[in-house]
Amino acid sequence: MNLTLANPQNAEELVFKAATNIFTLSGIKPSLKLVHSEVGILNKTVVGRHLKRWERQNERLLEREALSPSCIDTIQDEIDRRVLAAAKALHEELKRVQADYDALLKENEELIAQRDSIAEEIHDVRTRYLETSGQATQLQIELSKSREEVREARQDVEVQRKNTERQIDHHRTIATEAIEKQKKAEAELATIPELKSLSETALRLADALDQSSKREEFFLEKYEELHKRISKGSPDPSSTPMKPIRPDRSGYDGSKKSEAELR
Repeated sequence: MNLTLANPQNAEELVFKAATNIFTLSGIKPSLKLVHSEVGILNKTVVGRHLKRWERQNERLLEREALSPSCIDTIQDEIDRRVLAAAKALHEELKRVQADYDALLKENEELIAQRDSIAEEIHDVRTRYLETSGQATQLQIELSKSREEVREARQDVEVQRKNTERQIDHHRTIATEAIEKQKKAEAELATIPELKSLSETALRLADALDQSSKREEFFLEKYEELHKRISKGSPDPSSTPMKPIRPDRSGYDGSKKSEAELR
């Protein structure tokens, strides 16, 4: 809030000094607004009263120092020139800003197009992922089923292997007993020349039993080889069904003895 000084002489000095400074520096007549802005602590009524006294005292100075019409025209032309230059500069700046805006708008449209394209790709990838997940689940089920079949096949192979081993042990026992009988018979035949032909028959029988034992060993080796291949996963038991193992009455080398030879 503007205040009025208690001493009127001080207020007059402030107004006079402000008016003189404005006129000296700018060459224009001090206005109430300019002077009041210089001595802001005074109200406008006080400033106006003292400013009128200053004008009366400096009336001749104001008339002598007043700007001529040609000077005013020159100042006005300079003002117009500067305003025109500023307007031109602003127009160029506006064109540049408009160009930048258009470029940004175009770039924004391209970004929107890229965003839409990426959204479509994401949708396609998500769809393929869901389809792949379903296929993976089905494959997992099939794999579990195949593993169960392999486990069952291995159990069957193990049972067959044990059965085969028992059969081989049985045949070995029979062969061992036959050999013992053969040796006993040979010892008896050595003292009885008349039973030579019977001894030869016994020898052939022992030979046949020995061949049978070799065939059983041959089958056991093949079985163990097959068991190892199944344990390693090849061939696949689910795709190659197991055949029951049956003793082959022929020799392991492919030969077959006739009944006449056995007799």
